[in-house]
Amino acid sequence: MFFLFINFSFSNILFAGNNFNLIADKIFISEENNEIIAQGNVKIYSDKKILNAKKLFIIIQVS
Repeated sequence: MFFLFINFSFSNILFAGNNFNLIADKIFISEENNEIIAQGNVKIYSDKKILNAKKLFIIIQVS
């Protein structure tokens, strides 16, 4: 399962596929390794798409 929660406005974005790179001011990974939390200035790169956002809060859950 892949869950992406984004709380803030950002430019148009569409991601497809399973591979992406995440860069953020703060990145936390849960002890169970099933949740990633990214805060602050965040960039997500996928093959041809890039998300740039400021003051972004993302929770990614993986099963």
